[in-house]
Amino acid sequence: MFTDANRTSLKSWEGEIVAYEPLTTAQIENLLARLQQRFPMATDFKAPPEPPLSFGQKFLGHHEYQPPSAEEISTYQSETYPTWVRACEAVFNKLHAAAQNERKDERFHFYALNSGSRPAKDALVTIRARGNFELIAPKENDDDKAPKAELPKSPQAPRGLWAPKGFAGLAALQRAALFGVSPVTTFDMGSMMADIHRVSNIQKRDPNAFYWKPRPPKLIPVTQFVYECQQWRHGTEPETFWGHIDFDLTDETISGAIECEIHAENLTTPAKLLVPVRLTIRKESVFALAERTIGDLS
Repeated sequence: MFTDANRTSLKSWEGEIVAYEPLTTAQIENLLARLQQRFPMATDFKAPPEPPLSFGQKFLGHHEYQPPSAEEISTYQSETYPTWVRACEAVFNKLHAAAQNERKDERFHFYALNSGSRPAKDALVTIRARGNFELIAPKENDDDKAPKAELPKSPQAPRGLWAPKGFAGLAALQRAALFGVSPVTTFDMGSMMADIHRVSNIQKRDPNAFYWKPRPPKLIPVTQFVYECQQWRHGTEPETFWGHIDFDLTDETISGAIECEIHAENLTTPAKLLVPVRLTIRKESVFALAERTIGDLS
């Protein structure tokens, strides 16, 4: 059985699919200018008014302002802030792909059941694209990360600190903690042992489960992908094989077919299901989404 993203059973896949167009260079430049206007790079590192002190701080005596070092300021202005701007530009460049991934219009499912009287030995299930489109394999785990429609937070500018006079070293330690740098390096034995445990306990293959043959490249379009199972049990729940179609944004329509073909050593005639595909592509801009991502950034 074949279904679309809504799990509606279909004999042919027809209708409309939304395709988000990439932002133009001019649009990205406009967005970056607005982003930097809202989150400008800090240039003033003068001492602020002395903050109110607690009783303990007053006990330590007179305080003096320890400004950020010239190196900290230089790193922020020449590396940290420009790197953030480039990271935001990368998000804008891939925003159409992130929006497309969230819609899931192009997702499909094949359901297959071994309705025979015995297990299928060395079963192979091939999902194949036939037409002006390709396939993208489903995510196997959280490591297969698709682009996200969110911007990284703007970097924090280096700040000076008030410290008891003569305690410049204390101010340095406070600043290190402020920027997430620990003055003491610790050895995480628990984390190391967990890694060793994961490596030494590589899961053995379940002979009754399906596995990739081989695993397709992550998020890369292919013409087909294949699953294999050493012993596909009969009389069990249907297996689900799914993925996404990938197409050229310059096309107006998607046409062809998606085929599911099943082979097994003890299956005399391979089982096949060919589903015609006729989809109209409706193109939309992600500029409004890009503006919202700036508005959502805090």
